[in-house]
Amino acid sequence: MRDIVDTVQREQLLLVAHQRPGALVIQGGPGTGKTAVGLYRVMWLLDNHHCSAQDVLVVGPHQGFLAYAGQVLPALGGGDVTTLTLDRLLAGDRPTSATGTDSPEAAFLKSGGRGHCPRRRL
Repeated sequence: MRDIVDTVQREQLLLVAHQRPGALVIQGGPGTGKTAVGLYRVMWLLDNHHCSAQDVLVVGPHQGFLAYAGQVLPALGGGDVTTLTLDRLLAGDRPTSATGTDSPEAAFLKSGGRGHCPRRRL
């Protein structure tokens, strides 16, 4: 992942540092760097104190993707980021942290449907 961060392109960096309010959707074809940009963005948000790791939910297409994210994020300092597959999210399953389970406070905040971190609107 650190090699990817070193080679991030200008357009990708604009997504990483995106600061307008609301959700940010990253889409593209295979091999375009969506995963790298998404994980780099999570770390950018954490490093710039836009939210804490407990306020972030990474939704992935399958468990293999989340296993990869679960290795990369802790190595970059984002070990408490919560992950969940899309099918489990749609089924209403509770998210789990890459390093454990959510505290009751974090679970409450994540269930609020606000779509942003509680301390600062993204």
